[in-house]
Amino acid sequence: MSTNPRAAFRVAALLLAAPLTVGCAFAERDNRRTLNYLDAHVAPKSAAARWALSPVALPAAIGAGALDAAVVHPATQFDDAWRDTVDLLWDYERDSSFRAVLLTPLSAVATPVVYCGDWLLRSAFDVGDDLTQVRDEATSTREVAR
Repeated sequence: MSTNPRAAFRVAALLLAAPLTVGCAFAERDNRRTLNYLDAHVAPKSAAARWALSPVALPAAIGAGALDAAVVHPATQFDDAWRDTVDLLWDYERDSSFRAVLLTPLSAVATPVVYCGDWLLRSAFDVGDDLTQVRDEATSTREVAR
């Protein structure tokens, strides 16, 4: 019995990609704004009405989920990615003026790369909005230790 190598490759790729969905941003309820709105305001309360409207509700829910995953959630991550980029590359308050002058061109070159990478990471995976808070706590712990 011969097996199709393409089918085996697809199965292997699926098995390797499956663990990546565990931290998927779409898995978190707070990241599904459109679906949450539909559940709160459009979904009927009775089970009979839900069954009756399921031929319409299921495609609407799939469309809302796709809209959440492809447009709404990534759009809500622009400001968090920018804040991370500024904190990482442009926060010179602890450095000398000379060091800030030397780092400015490097920061200017790295800004688009860091911003896009952070935005893609935040769009695909559930990265909390408290990264800045964690970074500030780590900085304050290091300063206290000095």
